[in-house]
Amino acid sequence: MKPHEKLQAHWGDEPAFATTALSEAEVSAIERRLGVSFPPDFRDYVRFACPDLQEDDYAMDDATTWWPRARLTSIAIESPDHGDLNPAVAGKRDQFIYFADWLFWCGAWAIGCGASSERGRIVHIGGKEDPFVANSFAEFVDMYLVDWRDLF
Repeated sequence: MKPHEKLQAHWGDEPAFATTALSEAEVSAIERRLGVSFPPDFRDYVRFACPDLQEDDYAMDDATTWWPRARLTSIAIESPDHGDLNPAVAGKRDQFIYFADWLFWCGAWAIGCGASSERGRIVHIGGKEDPFVANSFAEFVDMYLVDWRDLF
């Protein structure tokens, strides 16, 4: 199964995770809005599984809120004053796109969408060191489904 299919299976029929498949043009429009190009596995997620809408206070039992398409944004926009960013991320804030947060923004995850060596890697923002926690969205999803606590 592809990462987005694994998430959809995990979410089941949860109304907060209702999604409508987007066309390639619609995904391209989101990329243009954000000024990035999504890595392929994350692009599939945005196209097929990223929630359409979600109440701000809705979270999974593990306290993870998967952001709806309209909320996807860069570190540069969402948290421009975050001072202790991982040095590999700090100069590329506009290339890292938030897609989920934990415990109502006690921390969040962003994916590298630039052309650098960090492309596709997932960083956890909100801790002391803002570590990279996965090398791809696929790896992130697999880790999340086994034990989300490994993603901090």
